[in-house]
Amino acid sequence: VMILAELEQARADVARLSTDVTGVVRLAAFPTAAGSVVPPAIAACRARYPELRVVLEERETADGLGALRAGHLDLLLVYELNLLPRIEHAGVELTPLLTEDLVAAVPAGMHVPSGPLRLADLGERSWIAPSGDADLRQALDRACGLAGFAPRLDYTSDDYTVILALVRAGLGVSLIPRLAAEGLEP
Repeated sequence: VMILAELEQARADVARLSTDVTGVVRLAAFPTAAGSVVPPAIAACRARYPELRVVLEERETADGLGALRAGHLDLLLVYELNLLPRIEHAGVELTPLLTEDLVAAVPAGMHVPSGPLRLADLGERSWIAPSGDADLRQALDRACGLAGFAPRLDYTSDDYTVILALVRAGLGVSLIPRLAAEGLEP
């Protein structure tokens, strides 16, 4: 009887191991996703799998891909801009999660034409751009070039709250990811 009880306990332990999710997942995400998409995802994961520990760090795409390939990360959230070449991802499986627009941030009192705002309508304005996000900066330059002008950059920052504060103060316009605008003051 003792052997049967131990066998039954061993079967129960094996069954539990095959259904429980435990351990550590090392996740990195670019800052905008780390502040918007990732927190509710980690909270949902924690609620469903309380024994799973998710460790998060912020990393830009290029740095993150190197860390992922080297085995320092398990998952990496990256972004691609359709105006730039696709990410080289040899040995990495990409799974699209969402599509996001870049939106124009303009001062509240600025006159804008009715209907869609064309980038060319902002050509004479001062621009505020990200300083450390080389991909977004390159996409801004390329988009403005396609609209027929080079942006006059008067201000740069890596902090979207700073960028939007400069826009609110009427000091310029910017293109920012929609996720960066969500949850901030209008």
